[in-house]
Amino acid sequence: NSGYVGYSNYTVDLANPTPRLLNTNFPTLNRSTGFQLSFQLTLTSEASSANRSGFSLVVIANDKLGIELGFKGNEIFAQSNTFTAAESIATPLLGTTVNYTLSVQNDTYQLVANNAPVLNGSLRSYNFDPTQSQPPLPLNPYTLSNLLFLGDNTDQGRSTFTLGAVSVTPL
Repeated sequence: NSGYVGYSNYTVDLANPTPRLLNTNFPTLNRSTGFQLSFQLTLTSEASSANRSGFSLVVIANDKLGIELGFKGNEIFAQSNTFTAAESIATPLLGTTVNYTLSVQNDTYQLVANNAPVLNGSLRSYNFDPTQSQPPLPLNPYTLSNLLFLGDNTDQGRSTFTLGAVSVTPL
């Protein structure tokens, strides 16, 4: 697996790697007032190395604190700020359509799957060197405020998935 695929609210022209918002009306991800991200995901296949996943959710608030969640075939985990698996839950995901809601408020997040809480913890400030990525990235996405990414963001994992409706709402 080489490259990245998914949805982000930012776009980058590799010839001029200055990121810009795709939609200037994208809501502010303000963790002080709180917000929720709802999405539907069906993971149909997944293979990855330890500490990585074939599908990732990255949410970085307007003050650059955030969370990256990894979805594996049998586990959901949060990435620590040094990109090792932190809090996690074992759960069979392959072939199952799940409605997720990620709530972020103040310094914490909570992930709910089909109306049941499954994971929670503290937001992080991620330590990332984009030149160490394969392929290298022209910028550090974890320094972008108000970032949303859903997809495959590593060459150390791959998946096939169906992503349904995605919405962001303030709390």
